[in-house]
Amino acid sequence: MTGQVNLAAGPESFRRSIAAGRKRMPPLLSKPVLEQYGLLAEAMDQASRDHIITPLPATRPESASEYSRSRLRTIRNRLFLLGYLERDSGRAALGPQLMSAITAFQQDARLSVASFVVDGWVGEQTWAALQELVSFEQPLDMERWFAGDVACPALVRAVGLRLFALGLARDHLSVISERACLEAALNGFVGVCSLLGVNNGTLKPELCPETLELLFDQDALVSMLALSKPPDLYVDKVSIKPFVLGMAKIELWLLGYDITPDGYAGGEVIVSDVRALDLKKTRLRNALTQYWIDSGMTRFQAELKAVKLVKRTYPALFSSLHADAADAEAGTESAILFSRLEEEITDKPALMQQVWNQLHVIGSRIWDGIRRTWRWFRAMLKRVAGRAVAWLGNIARLAYHYIINAYEAMQMVIRGVDESIRFFSQPVMRFYAPGHTEAPIASLMIHDRDFDFRLLLDHSDSSELANAMAGRLRKRSAMFAISCRCLAELLDILVGLLRQGLLTGWVALLMALLKLYQSIHYWAPRLLAAQQE
Repeated sequence: MTGQVNLAAGPESFRRSIAAGRKRMPPLLSKPVLEQYGLLAEAMDQASRDHIITPLPATRPESASEYSRSRLRTIRNRLFLLGYLERDSGRAALGPQLMSAITAFQQDARLSVASFVVDGWVGEQTWAALQELVSFEQPLDMERWFAGDVACPALVRAVGLRLFALGLARDHLSVISERACLEAALNGFVGVCSLLGVNNGTLKPELCPETLELLFDQDALVSMLALSKPPDLYVDKVSIKPFVLGMAKIELWLLGYDITPDGYAGGEVIVSDVRALDLKKTRLRNALTQYWIDSGMTRFQAELKAVKLVKRTYPALFSSLHADAADAEAGTESAILFSRLEEEITDKPALMQQVWNQLHVIGSRIWDGIRRTWRWFRAMLKRVAGRAVAWLGNIARLAYHYIINAYEAMQMVIRGVDESIRFFSQPVMRFYAPGHTEAPIASLMIHDRDFDFRLLLDHSDSSELANAMAGRLRKRSAMFAISCRCLAELLDILVGLLRQGLLTGWVALLMALLKLYQSIHYWAPRLLAAQQE
């Protein structure tokens, strides 16, 4: 993403084709419609080249332009937070230092994941690993990051970073690099859990799966605070203070408020007189106040709630967050909510441009907090008639998340359709024995102009092999049929939007992908089932 993009531009050839087709297109199988499939594939590729949508590169990138700027900055920031870079320059650029940091991270990850590729660039595998270790919502596969009973170095660094974000270490670099600091922070975490009544003896201040499962389960930590009650003793309130503040920052950051999850550095609460432990006038207090206002409180009520966070109101904050999560899990109206998200953008065509322009300032929040943002969107629709402060930024996060997922899925579908067309259009189709990709078997499959298939079975091949060939053809045909129907749905949506004349250029393609997202859940399992038959 290069800051602002021109969404008015776009696949002009596609628009002209649709306009011409109004006069001569009843038939979905007419030549103009078939041409549109090719134009759609071109438009999808062009969207990537124009940096409207930038998925991860599939091969080693030759330049930084093959990543979105926000993703490249996020990669750099996460490697810095894990201690693989000395500083975060904030630049969306590749270079020897960044490549070296990527390689070091991959080498550390490989100590527990034997199949981890060390190649010095970030593709699907490395990005998924960074997401798992650094983001707050991505589940952590604990077995993956242990070699026997030993946590791999990448996980140890991530543990230190998480303890820092939770307010249990003052310096994230020290807790990552110094064992004594890490052990002290783990002791602090277990101590807080005991004060909040959730340690039944299974939690130990060690790098063991039982402790780390809870440490990396953000929802469980929210639930823990929601169900607890403030300690009676002042000294215990002081002990849980850094953790409460760290958790509040994380949750508000994930929800899009103006705050950074930077742990606890001190100086955020009053430390003496009768107002001890009250929040000072800081970004955290401002964000908390805004959260309560967005939840329907008056400013006076919201200010009071925010100021008394550590003393007595933190259970109310985390109960509110926990209730939103439980409500969202139990809710059955996700399709209705998704329609509301579409309406927010479709009814105001200029809003998509504003949404897309927001992405370059959101930073790494594009890649984290989507479940919470969805809950937030749901709650805001229920609670207020107006628009919360974080409205536009969170709409941008939701829209981008769903659009890029639909885009990546459709790119795979298009590639699958292309491969199937090449396969079925061969005059003679050759097959290979299972496990052998070099020497084809002697038997052949041919077809006539009507695509009626015939099997020419060589006398040296068994009937079992013939059945296997027929089975592979059936599987390929089923995958081709499902892919074509999915592609046709996207095309129908896009044609419909362009015919209405309300959306043009890239906005139409982005909206079509957003509308298609829910259908992906319908088509994906069917495509997977066809592959596995």
